[in-house]
Amino acid sequence: MKVNLFSLVFGSMFLFAGCINEDFNDTFNNIELTPEYSLPLGSDEYTLQTDFSGHGSSIPGSLGTIYFDDIPYPLNPPAYFLRDEIKSIDIDLNELINDHIESFAFHIYIKNSYPTDITSQIYLLNDQKNLIDSVFPQGPLFINGAQINASGRVTHENIQSVDVSFKDRLAKVKQTKYYSIHSIINAQKQGIDTVHFYSTSKVVLNTGARIKFHYISNEL
Repeated sequence: MKVNLFSLVFGSMFLFAGCINEDFNDTFNNIELTPEYSLPLGSDEYTLQTDFSGHGSSIPGSLGTIYFDDIPYPLNPPAYFLRDEIKSIDIDLNELINDHIESFAFHIYIKNSYPTDITSQIYLLNDQKNLIDSVFPQGPLFINGAQINASGRVTHENIQSVDVSFKDRLAKVKQTKYYSIHSIINAQKQGIDTVHFYSTSKVVLNTGARIKFHYISNEL
């Protein structure tokens, strides 16, 4: 009997495909997907006014002399300045967060060109601007001052970043519509007699969210 080679090969392929089709569907229905996303939430800059006014309460300091744009500060300079800012979050976190989140963290990137240290806390607020939670549960974040030379002038800004996991606090994140940044900027530096502040100096905080989801393909 004469056999058509093409028919034999084609028929074998068809049968093989039919055999694997069912296994392929089972495999496809159980594929695990773990996409990760980084979303910007806001960027904030803090500057000090030339007369150091408008920064809340302060207490007299006694560590040394403060200069602003090379002009000496009046007698009894403060030891620190307070800054409070409330910002809205443009992304609807309630819609973004679901039961498939495997990890959620706030990523904060900081640049400090002031010569002194800063402590900062970020508070999450609801739509009524009422307090929900703090980003740093162990206490305010310590931000190192910029590098300075012997005369108290900045040579290199300080850059640091921090990740704060919120996997166990997602219910609070879903309610967040605003965030408040409370910062204490030290006006003087231990061991330095003269500290120079400049109008070009600032603190920059870039805040974002890092989210990892976990899906099974048949759940999509």
